[in-house]
Amino acid sequence: MTEHDRHWHQVRRSKMFTALPAALVSILAGNFLWEAVRANVKVPVGELPWRLSVLDLPTTANLLAVFGGLMLARAQFAKTVRPHFGYGWMQKEGDGGRWILYFFNAGPGHATVTQILYRIAFHGEERTGASEWIRFPDLDARLRRRGIEEADAELTWIGRTPVVPQQRGVDGLKIGEFSYRALAAIGHLDVEILAEDSVGDRHRLLIRSTARLPSKATRVIDSLRAREVADRQDAAGR
Repeated sequence: MTEHDRHWHQVRRSKMFTALPAALVSILAGNFLWEAVRANVKVPVGELPWRLSVLDLPTTANLLAVFGGLMLARAQFAKTVRPHFGYGWMQKEGDGGRWILYFFNAGPGHATVTQILYRIAFHGEERTGASEWIRFPDLDARLRRRGIEEADAELTWIGRTPVVPQQRGVDGLKIGEFSYRALAAIGHLDVEILAEDSVGDRHRLLIRSTARLPSKATRVIDSLRAREVADRQDAAGR
């Protein structure tokens, strides 16, 4: 599997509820060590630097226990309500020639989509890591310029949409519905989804959608592409 075919789910913690408490705990821990040294030093505490004190040892220990406990409680709560994002292809019922790409939340927590971007390369085009990320209207326009009409690629606009827990992937958000003709024309379609959960953590899901097409679909797509190449060769030989 190449780098371009990998997908991942990244989580960025809310700085207000992680970095700030961690900084306070670090300061309190440093003060605790200082007060412990002051309490056990065998020199007059009235002399510099031993007379320097911000909080006494009992107060520091109590505050350290409080903030440390809050950090652990927050981490445990965030883990308990963390959404678990996924995606998958499902063949449309009653129409074996179309595939639907779903994005879903299989975890216990809720989240809200804040942004969705797309990156596309058509079959025969080279894709690089620096390919341009585009928004929904630009993706739709590129497909239409390529001759892929709505009948072959029906995209779903996703705004600030809540992503609630689902038992089945098909109950999630539909990113798009594609015919074999559209999938044969599309070489790579990546989707980047940014979301924020109920505790303020930010999630980034990178979907390498075409790299995860079922083998049942890829066999038909490869056949269509081979037929297109043969047709072009026949036309060139006439």
